Amino acid sequence: MLNLNNYYLPGWTIGSPNRIGGSIPAEIGSLSKLRLLDLAQSEVSEVPPQLGLLSSLETLNLDVTTLTSLPSTLGGLLSLNFLRLGVFMAPLPAQLGTLPKLATVDLSASISKGLPAGISQLTNIRQLILRGDANGLPEEVFTLTNLTSLVVTGNRSTGVPSGIANLTNLEELRWTNGRIQSIPPHVGELRKLTTLALENNPLTGPIPRELGQLTHLQSLQLREFSGLTGTIPPDRVRKLAVAVLMRVPPGDGSDGSVEGLFLNRMRFMSHESVADTQ
Repeated sequence: MLNLNNYYLPGWTIGSPNRIGGSIPAEIGSLSKLRLLDLAQSEVSEVPPQLGLLSSLETLNLDVTTLTSLPSTLGGLLSLNFLRLGVFMAPLPAQLGTLPKLATVDLSASISKGLPAGISQLTNIRQLILRGDANGLPEEVFTLTNLTSLVVTGNRSTGVPSGIANLTNLEELRWTNGRIQSIPPHVGELRKLTTLALENNPLTGPIPRELGQLTHLQSLQLREFSGLTGTIPPDRVRKLAVAVLMRVPPGDGSDGSVEGLFLNRMRFMSHESVADTQ
């Protein structure tokens, strides 16, 4: 029998079009040098506890809909940096919160199943990605004060919850392809924000003056809005490195008006190029 422990296998991808199902064999625990395990689109129904022996594993993709639980032994994945889960009903193992290198967690949700419980345990992560058509976010998301990046896509909520103001270390907020109806004033509390992306939301109403508090903002990305009114503070406009604003008439943008920002700032790819136009 081939002794896999004697071989260097950097990555292993199992998924479509293979559609492998059932359980992962316990022998996977012998792959001590495995760095990537991708089970996306497979039909795996059970993860063996021996998976926790993969101390070199850095990326784990379990974007499948057939899993019903995760073993507590995942706390042994001391090198894990990235974890992706599909729609998953069971609570997240508490041991995930102790992983010293876990930086990014990518979770899927649906309107019927929502997001898994236990997100508040992920206190060390820096990026949280929430995909799918869940209706809003659980309050425990807003306890993750170490987050520097929050990405939400496809959510059915019509507003960004006020609890997001608790995430004062956020540098990137992307809430796209959803139903957000306005730019929330409490985004102005995120003083470290460098990127604000609210693309493909039905945004209307006034631009909040609190946007002027985002002194580090470099990228403002709005698309497919139809009813925004007002101005972006001119000093903020001049400091933007990237602005993507659509569905408004073109103008010179000198007053920071939505009408004047029609793609003018898109051509500015650095602070220097913006300054050169002043």
